[in-house]
Amino acid sequence: MSPWLDNIFVQSAVIPFVVALIAAVALRGAGVPWAGLGFPLAFGAAAYFIAGFQFLPLTSTRKILLAAAGAVILGLVLDTFIRGRRIRLWLPVLTAAAATLWVIWAVVTRTEVAALAGVLVPVLAYAAWLVAGIDTLESRPARSLIAVLMLALGTGVSALLGATALMGQLGGAVAAAAGAYLLVFLWRGEFHPGRTLLLPAALLCALLGVAALHFARLPWYSLAPLTLIPLLARLPTPQGHNRFIPIVLTSLYTLPAAAAAILITLAVAGAPPI
Repeated sequence: MSPWLDNIFVQSAVIPFVVALIAAVALRGAGVPWAGLGFPLAFGAAAYFIAGFQFLPLTSTRKILLAAAGAVILGLVLDTFIRGRRIRLWLPVLTAAAATLWVIWAVVTRTEVAALAGVLVPVLAYAAWLVAGIDTLESRPARSLIAVLMLALGTGVSALLGATALMGQLGGAVAAAAGAYLLVFLWRGEFHPGRTLLLPAALLCALLGVAALHFARLPWYSLAPLTLIPLLARLPTPQGHNRFIPIVLTSLYTLPAAAAAILITLAVAGAPPI
């Protein structure tokens, strides 16, 4: 591999951004669910250079990547075949809970029965809340992309500071791909990436946060501000033909939550381990 491709910034920011930008431009007219396929392509390219595609033995990080791949398929199914509102809501929530349980199964097996509720309930609720919150923004593409971007920034930088460079890079790749989609939205006009983007992106952020909490030294209270992002992304913005003002305002609404998560982790963990 060339030294350029070994650079962590190139792997976690440049590659996913460029791939997502090209794919978003090419697919934006395809409609839901195909317009969002640029995200798994971009994240997959980044993940290949960051972690590789070897999945055995199954580590927590490899489980996260496999869960994200499954979320892409589920997103395609939800946007293509399923019309029931309740099913479209509960399937992502159940998927988030199941994926979280799978990722932290090693922790579960080492935990006494009396303490299981204290271990499981917070992380299952965290993952389910983030996935459901982002999913309910699906009909508002700008707000959903900004929410994913801020969630990924908060998760990725916090994981870099309080966990491992690997988790931080994967979070950065989510942010870079979401940022590319948002740029195309600003440049070429509104389009709907759908759950093919939103479901795996939200699940990745949730699982990376949970893994950093249980397998590294990320404090639980670093993740708390991130739970506000789906709510802050719903705050009202002026209606009109100018699409820039709502995007700027929604970014300003959600940025403090991401920044709070990063600052809390920085105060506790110090400089990143790179």
